[in-house]
Amino acid sequence: MTPTVKVDASVSDEFQPDILEVSVYLEEEAATKQGAVNLYASSLNAVLAAVESIGVPRDEVKTGNFSIWRYGATDDRPETYECHGGVSFRLPCDEENHRRVWGAFLDMGPGISVDIDFSLKDREAARETIVGRAVEAGRRRAAALAAATGCELGGILHVENEVSRNLGGMDCLARASGDDRRVPVFNPTPIEVSCAVTLEYELIPRG
Repeated sequence: MTPTVKVDASVSDEFQPDILEVSVYLEEEAATKQGAVNLYASSLNAVLAAVESIGVPRDEVKTGNFSIWRYGATDDRPETYECHGGVSFRLPCDEENHRRVWGAFLDMGPGISVDIDFSLKDREAARETIVGRAVEAGRRRAAALAAATGCELGGILHVENEVSRNLGGMDCLARASGDDRRVPVFNPTPIEVSCAVTLEYELIPRG
């Protein structure tokens, strides 16, 4: 039976967010379906105009998740209709863009809410960096164990890895009333990416 060595290793690091992921949520309500649709269309046009004023090209703006909900009449309220949908876009993560996004949506009506997520433009690159470092740390540990038993590392027989990341930070502009016009401090939370690996190598006796 071929001797083997099996090791675990883990590595984590922090990456500074380089992208603002902005999600705008729209919700409008009216007594009729057409009334709700008209209000939604008006709000959507206002949101798209605000996004354009920030300088985001229209082809980089995504719209979707449109739905119409009907609520039947009850003893407390008449029949109503609600329209829901969303708009999303990305911008480089810097203080000026952060301020411009807040300023663009601060005076929107109560049916508009905004999330600003601090994220990574290339998550896969961050993942590959951490996985590579974890594998290298595991290889060094396996080589040390092999040397202690008078062996050298042979081929790798098995690899398992698990990568996780925190969500960074998020600012929320929920149904801005215009009462509080302060832009929050721009201080994105670093995004921690971690990787745990299990490696199994063949051992080759020296000499």
